[in-house]
Amino acid sequence: MESGTSLPKIGPSVRVPKIAPSIQVTLSFHWKLMLDYKITTGTIIKSYRYKIMEHLSWDMFQRRVKEALKSKIETSGFSDGGSYVFRSATADDKYNEVNHFLSTIVEKKANYNREVVSEAEWKYEISPGLKMSLYQLYFTGPGIILACDTHSSTNGSDESVDICVNLEARTFVSGIKVVYGNSPFEKPNDCVKHYDRSDPDIVRGANNYSISDLR
Repeated sequence: MESGTSLPKIGPSVRVPKIAPSIQVTLSFHWKLMLDYKITTGTIIKSYRYKIMEHLSWDMFQRRVKEALKSKIETSGFSDGGSYVFRSATADDKYNEVNHFLSTIVEKKANYNREVVSEAEWKYEISPGLKMSLYQLYFTGPGIILACDTHSSTNGSDESVDICVNLEARTFVSGIKVVYGNSPFEKPNDCVKHYDRSDPDIVRGANNYSISDLR
């Protein structure tokens, strides 16, 4: 065989998409007014019940990441197609509460809701006639609501936060042939067998045909 001549392709082959991407998704912090109280005396101690809330719509979050992935593919051409799985999602190290939440949702990969009701007291010494305000920090984005355990007496400005979502490319098989028959026992000798099932018919009960595994 001459140098440089490739061997003919025989049977199925495993294909691996090019390097899996890191996708950037932008979420945001904002302050939500939770308490607005008019001061009538010089000193006030106010009790306040609040929620630490974690909410995720996994479908909505996935959809946003897939949109960002599609845009990256179109602009960079880095991928030859394929399927990807979520591996991690992280913000800057200074956002500890956010990173803990992100690690939880990527691990679960499902809709997620958690609420913790807490109570705290704040003591203020303010001139009579003024108001006491209390704000809680929220972290929000596509399918995400995180009510943080962070409060302030002043309304801060909104802040955008870039989330790095790391994906991993799945391997997949190409060049396969589906073999049909009238009985599952007509399977060819070189078929690919299921590792967890002895029944060679992969569509048992679906119709009157038998598909004797991939070849």
